[in-house]
Parts: sequence; C-alpha cells; structure tokens
Amino acid sequence: MREEPGQSILVGMSELRTIRVGRRSVPVRELEELEAVRGASSHQPLPKGCRISSAQAEALERAGWSLVSRAEAKDAVEGESAKVLLLDDEDVALSKGDLVVQFVESTERSKIDRLLADNGLKVLQPLPVEPATFRVGPAGGRGGDAIDAATRLARVPEVVFAEPELIEAIGPR
Repeated sequence: MREEPGQSILVGMSELRTIRVGRRSVPVRELEELEAVRGASSHQPLPKGCRISSAQAEALERAGWSLVSRAEAKDAVEGESAKVLLLDDEDVALSKGDLVVQFVESTERSKIDRLLADNGLKVLQPLPVEPATFRVGPAGGRGGDAIDAATRLARVPEVVFAEPELIEAIGPR
C-alpha cells in the first residue's frame, strides 16, 4: 500500500479481490473492522488506527456518512449502513450491497428474475440508460457482498456486465 501523509489505513483488511468498473479491473479490499453509517445523531471520530485523507473523510461527512467500528455500527442507528472498501489501495468507497447489472437484451424478464433469485438478488429498479439494465440488491434486504455477487453474475452467459454500486468521493475535475 502506498503511504502518504494522512493517507494510511491501518485497520484489518480482507483478501485482495478485483471488481470491474467500466472497462477496467480495480483491486479492492474490504476494511473489515469498519462500517459506514448514515443518519447518526452526531459525528463520531474515526476508530483508533484508521486514518484516511482529510479530503475523503470530509466528502463522506458532507454526504452524511460516518465511519465507525463494526461493533459501534450495530448500536449506532437504524438507518443506512455500508461496507467500507479500499480501491487501488488508496481510495475509500462504500458499498450498500447493490449492483448495476446489464443482461443480454433478448433475455426475458422472467429469466432475469430467476437468475437474480438464484444468486440471492432481486431487481430494485430498471435503469433507463441501456436496455435490460437494472439496479439490483440482496433479496433479503440489507447488505450482501456486492463484490461476490458481481463475480458470480459475471459468469452467467446472459449477463453483459455486473458491477457493485459504489459511493465514492470524486475530486475536482
């Protein structure tokens, strides 16, 4: 991991996995000791041993997210929560467990629903940007592993692409 001032992440990380983002493969690790919560009644400091760049922390805070330990997250709120990911060993992203999936255009909706159900997923919303493209999420409601789900779906012949839906801070352009 590249270390720069204010950019060191020292909490436990999962094994290195890869996700597709557009046309490129991006290495990703889950920061296993952290969770992001939205709607906490007060700002909570980052857990001990976790430092991210001030720009990323401020962007998450402006969007209403707080990074807390997993133990604190269970007690924090009934609101939204997300897994905390590290992309390219430097950029923090959040995953609520949802994906964007495009199927081969000729795939019937009943087959799409069945393929998703076989993978513990359901359609949350059709996306009008491309034909047969949907926002999907865990059938049980909250917080599945979007990386594993995207990897499984990418092996299905009827799937054009499957990508975790990530919440990221985007810098000035």
